[in-house]
Amino acid sequence: MAAERQAEAHTAYSAADEHALENFVLGRIPAAISTAWVDLQDWVGRINDQMKLTAASSGVGVQIDVTLRRDLTPSIATIHHLTCEVGEADRTPEQQRRIGQELLAVMRLGEQDHAGPTSQRADRLSEAIDIRTWVTVKYMITRPGATRRERWGARGVTVSKGESRLIVLAPLLAALAAEYRDLPPHAARLCALDEVPGDVDDQGRDGIAAYLASLDLDLMSTSHNWDGSPGAWDGIDIFELEAGPDDTVIAFPVRVYSPQLQYATGHHAAAAPDATAPSSAGS
Repeated sequence: MAAERQAEAHTAYSAADEHALENFVLGRIPAAISTAWVDLQDWVGRINDQMKLTAASSGVGVQIDVTLRRDLTPSIATIHHLTCEVGEADRTPEQQRRIGQELLAVMRLGEQDHAGPTSQRADRLSEAIDIRTWVTVKYMITRPGATRRERWGARGVTVSKGESRLIVLAPLLAALAAEYRDLPPHAARLCALDEVPGDVDDQGRDGIAAYLASLDLDLMSTSHNWDGSPGAWDGIDIFELEAGPDDTVIAFPVRVYSPQLQYATGHHAAAAPDATAPSSAGS
């Protein structure tokens, strides 16, 4: 009798657990996937707008292209279609149930492939709905006047050394900023760069400076080639480093702002200078 009661309790518990899971899958997961997909598209658009600043003087620039993978499993492809291409308000009850069935099918397939006590449903569900694994990210080169974009690294696609530096740097910094996105506000978002403007022309250096200032990063960039070009962009400070006699390093601030511009941008704590007074403009 005790064994029978134990079996009944186990069956009831399993049924309740399955019911709770199905309600969670049907009630919350589809909306979460839809929200994440919209956020991804918004991020791509925002980053591409920022990366337009990094075009070289030739007009060559870079954009990222995020496309759905062609090798998705039928279940994941169906989940994507019903959650990302069909709006929640337009989704029929049958489509809603289909999403739950496909999600549960993915998880049960995982149970067969990863049998054992360490295989957890939550982990399998997390893997199944991670939309980052659904897409392919490509670097696309843009050229002025061209109607088609070229894929970076494709056969026959050539760029200069300076253009190549811009094409590689812009998406790299965008990815780093995205990685730091979940850090708390007080955390340091450090990124150390060396000789970034090397082989880049004046317009490209200005574009890099504007792009760096637009990202939520705490950047330290060393180079012999800035030549004061970032000074026109608020939020970037320039220091010239010199070695002292006792192996210490002395940092001298480079004053690229005029006194009026320093005051207007908050770089000068004193009262606004007299506009009629003589002043030396920064180089």
